[in-house]
Amino acid sequence: MDRLGKIMIFAAVVMSLVLIVVLIFFLHGSLFGPKPGNQSVPAGTQGPVSIAAPEDLLPKHLLIGKAAPPVVFSSSEGTSVSLDEILQSSDNGVWFSFAGEQPVPDHAALAQAYDMTIVFVGDVPVEESDIMTVSDPGNVCYELWGLQTLPSDIVLSSDGRVLEFHAGAMNIGEAEGMLIRAKEGRDAAGFAFIEGMMSNGNGGFYTNTAVKGSSPSGQDVLSESQGLVLWYALEKDDRALFDLTWQFTKNNLLKNGIASWYVGADGKTANVNALLDDLRIWYALYQAGQKWDGIYSEDASAMLKAIKELCLDKKSRLVDFTDLTNGKRADTISLQYLDLVVLKAMTAEDPDFEPVYQNAENVLLDGRISDEFPLYYKNYSYTTRTYDAGNLNTAEALYTLWNLSRAGLLPEEAHAWLKDRVLSGTLGARYRTNGDVVFGYDFHSTAVYGLAALIAHETGDDEMFEAALRRMERKLVLDANDPEFGAYTQKNAVIYSFDQLIPLLVNAVLDERLGHAGE
Repeated sequence: MDRLGKIMIFAAVVMSLVLIVVLIFFLHGSLFGPKPGNQSVPAGTQGPVSIAAPEDLLPKHLLIGKAAPPVVFSSSEGTSVSLDEILQSSDNGVWFSFAGEQPVPDHAALAQAYDMTIVFVGDVPVEESDIMTVSDPGNVCYELWGLQTLPSDIVLSSDGRVLEFHAGAMNIGEAEGMLIRAKEGRDAAGFAFIEGMMSNGNGGFYTNTAVKGSSPSGQDVLSESQGLVLWYALEKDDRALFDLTWQFTKNNLLKNGIASWYVGADGKTANVNALLDDLRIWYALYQAGQKWDGIYSEDASAMLKAIKELCLDKKSRLVDFTDLTNGKRADTISLQYLDLVVLKAMTAEDPDFEPVYQNAENVLLDGRISDEFPLYYKNYSYTTRTYDAGNLNTAEALYTLWNLSRAGLLPEEAHAWLKDRVLSGTLGARYRTNGDVVFGYDFHSTAVYGLAALIAHETGDDEMFEAALRRMERKLVLDANDPEFGAYTQKNAVIYSFDQLIPLLVNAVLDERLGHAGE
């Protein structure tokens, strides 16, 4: 064989080997490679991959706070027993345990301790005489309630509204945690954790649970946290909590009449404010004055005067922050800060805020990015008269949508965009202004889904609210025996106040919907 023939044979062998390697690569990638939910999203994609999440196993057709569909079970004696009949036998709610096998004896004792009826739904005879047993002929209830796995647990109020549910096995601590939330309100455990582990007991709420870190961190107190707690106290009609939080804020954060961005654990305050927090705190005082006592109106009036003096430029435009030592103002405004509901209330109190409102409305409504990506730019520069085309933190972007929804101005396109990602579980934590998820930011964010739930609440979208609520709850510590019970976190992780306070507001809203049915 001549030299050319040998070269051709060698080349053919090499090409065959290359094809085999490529084939193995693709087969390996498809059979053994990263699965959806375990891979990062490269730049240029239109959204994160779908994440297989535990909340997707929860009952599909049950909504927290809404009545469970009526069903008929079969008793252990073979007679029919309706859901209404079971509910009428209990004044304090019913815990339905769909187990498919013998129930855990401790769960029966736990139900008794919480004065709740427990009903085991399954075909296996129950040895415990104090547990009511029914079967679900034809899996009618299973299908009608949209159960997707066994075991599943559902807690209903005595009038048939859904208080809690859980998919998958629970230990005794998790079962107790479920009952506590059902009986005491879904926000009760969360606030107990915040109050016990993330506050100084004097009305100041810590930034996070980190031991070290550059400020603001650890036991530093953010004006953001204080404002959110004030809003929570109003939602709960808890004047004692409001007073404690406001007095700490007034005594430790106010500087020249507006709130410093944070006060350190050493008592030193930051030299700048964050406008959003000043607006939120002012509005809390304004509402408290209408709700409880005129003394809060006096504080609100003083703060409004300070905002007017320090937070506007010469053209009656709001600015992101002001240096509280020299009065120098930023030349930008973050769109998430432009809360038109608050500004409308300020205008009612002081007509000089009318041009402030109009300027804010113009900047905000002109700041929509595009029809294809109907969110809003991060901020606007008064100097260059341009919007910042940089990446969007989704929490900040959703603050803007929340403010618009509260003002009744949320565009349908923005609502539809958000709802699609909430329902599919593909809401990223950071976006480019072309609508792509930033690489590495396809992770789950508790606060982001919490904000989506608040937007859904304002727009009356029950489907979106329920989906956002379920996804928000993914990182909830349910075990009542865990010192972090009620927190939203992962094991051994630093716990941030923002990821606790947004869910607190969501669950407070939900508790209002329930009419405190669990209490």
